Amino acid sequence: SNDGGGGALLAQPWHWQITVNNFGDGAATFADGETLLLDNLPDALLTYEAAAPVNTTHVTGADQIRCTIAAADLTCRAEGGPVTISPLTGAFTVTVSARATVAGDYSNPRPGGLCLADPDNRIDEADETNNGCADTVKVGLPDLTIEKRHSGNFIRGQTGAEYLITVRNVGSIRSSGVVQVE
Repeated sequence: SNDGGGGALLAQPWHWQITVNNFGDGAATFADGETLLLDNLPDALLTYEAAAPVNTTHVTGADQIRCTIAAADLTCRAEGGPVTISPLTGAFTVTVSARATVAGDYSNPRPGGLCLADPDNRIDEADETNNGCADTVKVGLPDLTIEKRHSGNFIRGQTGAEYLITVRNVGSIRSSGVVQVE
């Protein structure tokens, strides 16, 4: 998922959040050096900041989870010791900060890429089909228009004449901020 509701402003950061859950009835233990998560992030026109696991729940060795981004590949491994995700309730979330330099749709994973928990199939699971993730963020700019209409005649001393000013966003990305009319 992402924190932009599927959209983000050009040159402004957004965050992809990838949650790894253990819904099985057995513990998922990754030995030192094994990969917990692989995500082939979009590799064109985006910059990334360091990724880190957050919101660990019922994970033994959570401080051993190391996430790196190299060549637009996010990899989270057990480093320095094993990591065990408890059965039924164990989970951790990895947050990746991204920023686009060009407007467009950015699909994660990139075309032909993978986003998988346990990508090397180290853990025997009852259901291997639920390990994937995918999300798309549309990056652009709002496109604001303004329309002004009036009613009545504007003559000195006249009352009842009014302006109606309407501002619309006809762009594909939401706008934000404060508009003050006096």
